[in-house]
Amino acid sequence: MNAIASGRLWERALRAETLLEMLQHGSPEYLASIAPEARRFACWCARDAGAASAGVLPHRVLHSAEKHAAGTLPLALLKAERKSAAGLASSAVTIGLRLRKPLAALILAAVRTADDDPFAAARGAAYFAALATELREGESAALVMRMRQAATLRFFIPNPFIGDRRACS
Repeated sequence: MNAIASGRLWERALRAETLLEMLQHGSPEYLASIAPEARRFACWCARDAGAASAGVLPHRVLHSAEKHAAGTLPLALLKAERKSAAGLASSAVTIGLRLRKPLAALILAAVRTADDDPFAAARGAAYFAALATELREGESAALVMRMRQAATLRFFIPNPFIGDRRACS
């Protein structure tokens, strides 16, 4: 796919997952330069879905991920926060999701913001935020959320296929 077609797809994609997949082909330097924005997007997804209200531990992890994205918290401390939430995340997967509980998806959205890889954090937080919305409000609400996520990701990361931002080709 050439840069023009990629740029058009970037502007029209309805899901953040599509946009994040497109970024995977960027140069390592470009990906490193937009890593904080990817983590900010992950945090936005979790907050937008209501993950900050999922309990003290998810709120703390989410807050730490935001501080890391801002450059005020070292990765080692973010890893420690995520490790402290590992038991809760495991329970959310094994029990909460099996029972289709929105709270479990919210917990996982918050915890995923602290993934070591900011792009994995963005994919995971977006997925679980949309899942929480689907479990709470239905498929159509989740679809609207996914479209809002794509628009928000484009806000955080402008089209990398146009002008002097051609980092993904």
